[in-house]
Amino acid sequence: MILFSQIASVLAIVLIAFISFKISQPRIELKTLVMVSLLVGISVVLALLSWMIPLFGFPSLKIGFSQIPLMFIGFVFGPFWGFVGGLLADVLELLTGTIAFPFFGFTLNKVLVGFIPGLVVKLVKNDDRYTRMWPTIAIVLISMLAMFYVFSTNQIKVDENMIAVGLEIKFVLSALVIVLMSGLLISLNIILKHQKNRYAFLWILALILVEMIVQLMLTPLWLDVMYGIPFIVSVSVRLIKAVVMIVVNTMIGLVLLKGILPMFRDKFTV
Repeated sequence: MILFSQIASVLAIVLIAFISFKISQPRIELKTLVMVSLLVGISVVLALLSWMIPLFGFPSLKIGFSQIPLMFIGFVFGPFWGFVGGLLADVLELLTGTIAFPFFGFTLNKVLVGFIPGLVVKLVKNDDRYTRMWPTIAIVLISMLAMFYVFSTNQIKVDENMIAVGLEIKFVLSALVIVLMSGLLISLNIILKHQKNRYAFLWILALILVEMIVQLMLTPLWLDVMYGIPFIVSVSVRLIKAVVMIVVNTMIGLVLLKGILPMFRDKFTV
């Protein structure tokens, strides 16, 4: 299973590299190289300062802000540089010992952290019809998928033992999803009332997609493959983290973008 995951991840990384190059058509400029290198370096430093929380004896829940610089790269410079930034950050973290050993699933995660914001800006930037609705649509969709997964799961494997997931547990987990996502929607709407720039909506949408795709889908999958940590358990823990981190990263990101974007108006205009 690990070998299959490694191969599938490598193929996905190659595909993302091809897509990002085709849709970005990047130009190599000194200003871009300097800024991308700086942000990658900041991401690596923040990764070293991240706090790891063990689940089932393995350090598998990371609390930190290392993904914000990588998201900036994709958000401002496009999908290709987001891909490059994520790949470089993964290599540097491996060299500095932040990553114990190479697993291409986590490399794919890093690549997506930079690629997704660039793709959001590229595809949604000029869509006036639904720009303000996209974050809400994304949250509702993920909530529905999460509840569908909960109700379709009848048992989980913990330390070689099969534990039945009864109807009561399913209702509790579904209620938790609804409460957390409702709180997230309310928090984001409060923040957006004070933001008039369109990039605020794009940033929030990118954050939601990164958190949901990378942290709530792929990371639990890799942990299940590598350490046998039950997918549903990992997702349940990360739901709480996701709500908090999306709100915190929204506020941090909007403040930093307000200072960074004016320096790159030729590359990013909303």
